[in-house]
Amino acid sequence: MTLDPATGQPASSTAPTVDHGGEPQSMVQEELPLLADPEPRTHERVEASIGGLAEAAPVFTASARIPYAGLLLALPALEDTGLGGCVHAVYGSLRPGLYGLDTMLLETVLRTLAGEPRAEGATGLDPVAFGSILGMDRAPEVQTVRRRHRELAARKQAEALLEALGRHHLTTQGAEDGLGLVLYADGHVRSYQGTKKTAKQYSTRLKFPTPATMETWIADHNGAPVFMVMAEPNSSLVGELRRLVLTLRSMVGGGRRVVFGFDREGWSPHLFHELMQAGFDPLTWRKGETENVDTGLFTRQSFTDQWGVVHEYAQVADTTVTLEYGPEKNKTRFEMRQITRIVGTGTQAREATGRDTRQIHLLTGNTELSAAELLYTMSSRWRQENYFSNGYWQVWDPLAG
Repeated sequence: MTLDPATGQPASSTAPTVDHGGEPQSMVQEELPLLADPEPRTHERVEASIGGLAEAAPVFTASARIPYAGLLLALPALEDTGLGGCVHAVYGSLRPGLYGLDTMLLETVLRTLAGEPRAEGATGLDPVAFGSILGMDRAPEVQTVRRRHRELAARKQAEALLEALGRHHLTTQGAEDGLGLVLYADGHVRSYQGTKKTAKQYSTRLKFPTPATMETWIADHNGAPVFMVMAEPNSSLVGELRRLVLTLRSMVGGGRRVVFGFDREGWSPHLFHELMQAGFDPLTWRKGETENVDTGLFTRQSFTDQWGVVHEYAQVADTTVTLEYGPEKNKTRFEMRQITRIVGTGTQAREATGRDTRQIHLLTGNTELSAAELLYTMSSRWRQENYFSNGYWQVWDPLAG
């Protein structure tokens, strides 16, 4: 509060200004209501009830205080994901009604950011206050959210939407960070609580078999999700990756080569060969016993990442190996690059073998990146694991609601 130096009383709300002619003039500042009432939508609600309204356009009311307004800070990030454009490209629009596709999409995203990712969470938010940031007189009720979500689900376009989002994401991934385009694949088992019958899988969290689904996630080099497909829990990562090759090639684009990392669960020489022929460079740890590399081939190598951090790797060997697959009389043989490191053994391995060190082998189809850069890229696969460990995937759940 500003005091008038002459009277000692609070200064007037009249603020002196100067007009274009240099003469002082007064202008009373407009005062906004603390909590303004939303724009009434009675006429539109009546029109929507008889099927005469395609959707209501948002109308925002100026107010000095707007609850949940901080959620609107996410709008630039939401625009960057391309979600709005992808949803419209795949679904077009909803059936006529008061709450259209844009309003329902924004309601779902902002409600999720408010900590209520499922439709039932709408009951925990003030409908009038939450509706104000949607440009409506009140937010949709739970039954409306469910009805609109069922309408979208009935079109069975969830996979098309995920593919569109993945394609949008991959078109923004370039070689500006020195890594080029890097993708990671991993399979995760999730307990299923729906009504459909599905096979059971042992849950390490619940300690007993439970209905579950197998999710194969494709992430970028930062561990952020790009694409996800669902299958029965008995599906192997090898089979899922083989099924996704054509889809991923379509999403990535014609001649763009990709480093494709995954763990030993995806070990399959046949799969490696197929990926290389499709323009992917597989990157995975070698599975099973193999001969050690000659110690004279090991050198010290380093790589500087996009943040300027230098990663040192002592005792690294860069060689090639021949893999084979197929029937005994007609085997297919091809070469892959093998990068070998010498690392310390764990307590159990040390007790079993009596050795303090062992060799681990990384196989890849990439011949352009240095050995140290490929080792750094493979170690970065834990960013995807950390993404799941921290529970961020629950926010990105396509089945939420």
